Amino acid sequence: MLRDCMPAPTTSAALHPNRRVNYEFGMVLGVNDFRQEQRHLAWKGQLSNRLLHGYGTVAGLHVSVEGGQNPNRVDIRVSAGYAVSPQGRWIWIESDLCARLNDWIEANLDILSPPAGPGPQRAYVVLCYDECPTELVPVAGKACASDQDTRVPGRIHEAYRVQIRWEKPAQQAENSMRRFGELMRRIVLQPPSSPPIPDDSQLLLNAILDLASPSESLPGSPPGSAIFVLDEDGACETIRQALALWTTRVHPALLPVGGFRPHRADQPDCLLLACIEFELDATGNLIFSVAADGTLAPDDVIVDDCDRPILLPDRLKQELFCTVGGQLWEVESPPSGGGDGATGPIGPTGPTGPVGPTGPTGPTGSGGSPGPTGPTGPTGPTGPTGLRGESGAPGQRGPTGPTGPAGAGINFNRDEVRFGQITLAPSQSVFSDNLDNGFGELTPITLAVLPSDDILERFGSIEPNTPFGRFGLALTAYHMDDRGTFRISVTNICQTALNFVDLRVIWWTFLG
Repeated sequence: MLRDCMPAPTTSAALHPNRRVNYEFGMVLGVNDFRQEQRHLAWKGQLSNRLLHGYGTVAGLHVSVEGGQNPNRVDIRVSAGYAVSPQGRWIWIESDLCARLNDWIEANLDILSPPAGPGPQRAYVVLCYDECPTELVPVAGKACASDQDTRVPGRIHEAYRVQIRWEKPAQQAENSMRRFGELMRRIVLQPPSSPPIPDDSQLLLNAILDLASPSESLPGSPPGSAIFVLDEDGACETIRQALALWTTRVHPALLPVGGFRPHRADQPDCLLLACIEFELDATGNLIFSVAADGTLAPDDVIVDDCDRPILLPDRLKQELFCTVGGQLWEVESPPSGGGDGATGPIGPTGPTGPVGPTGPTGPTGSGGSPGPTGPTGPTGPTGPTGLRGESGAPGQRGPTGPTGPAGAGINFNRDEVRFGQITLAPSQSVFSDNLDNGFGELTPITLAVLPSDDILERFGSIEPNTPFGRFGLALTAYHMDDRGTFRISVTNICQTALNFVDLRVIWWTFLG
């Protein structure tokens, strides 16, 4: 199995997908509010995909087989691409994948009951939607809390799993849609005739209803015929009824487990990519041969798209509609001895006719394209120097140069973090971005609030012996790693909210 993420534990409350957050000024938002918004938008996108478009491969994901660098190995390759899962979720494989068929057979030979024996075998390449939490970020923790209790996953990685299986994934909806198309191709329009030929409208509608069953076979043909004969005048109405039956009766029965409800994590969300046909010997080993250039012998291992679901863009469908022409079959009343026989084979091509006379001379064609540009001439003499122009605007400030070598003794680094205009509710904290102490290793960090006009106006002038504690702010430095990266948090520990026009914090550190 090929998988591009490892799961981490996470928790979330049950959310209703058909509810969105009603944002109001002054409203306090929590984790579940943002999860609710994401769930609502994801639910709508998935419904649009699976109910209006279906599922399947959208681009890429070509499956091929080739001999490996080792002559005793066969590789199954899946190219990068996109797909929509049966639950309507997008799947993206960013780069090509490779799996060793020999190793998979050896590890899974005894899974089948009874185990796979010698002779022809078939396996399936399956793509599944997957996701896992990743990118741990710090959160406010309790006193004496462990590092695990103060770090949680900050992102959900929408990923995939590619597997080789003995069993083909269930795809009742795909099979029923193919059977619906087959029924539509068997419709024949009947012009007015005398005496009238019986119409097969009801027989067609009954066959459409049968598509809701999980049967893999095509519904039965009308008695004594391989077609559905529809009266020309009422054919459009019959087809409208067939589409209405599909929408109201058949399609709901084909939805995944749970119907219109959101997908549950314990339900499979997989689609078929390809079938692999190969042969095993009496000991369960793959039978194949590899040429000197690494190519497999023909028909040793065959990869086929088989019943793979495909999704086409609407623009391509427009071109297909332009090439599909309608046909009108005139059906006569069958004689008493039985219906017409099948259409015979196409006859041989007739002889080529004589060459026709030469046609008139056509109009003169348009002029040819310009010739290539000639070589550049010699450079002329330099002209006199012109008047001095006005000075241009100053250019942007260049990047900061590299840090010079550390001096002798104790090295100091300091900088200022500007939080700007901000309001802090009681017990509320604000975090800075990741900062660098400039030394590349852990050092002690000292923090202080820089006085600003609004602070001096609210609390008066700051005397040398006046503690900063009267402001009700707690400053904390969090070391993010052992390479000198840290973050600063400012917490309001007052009973009331604090408003700042320009909140600034200075930090300094040293390395002895």
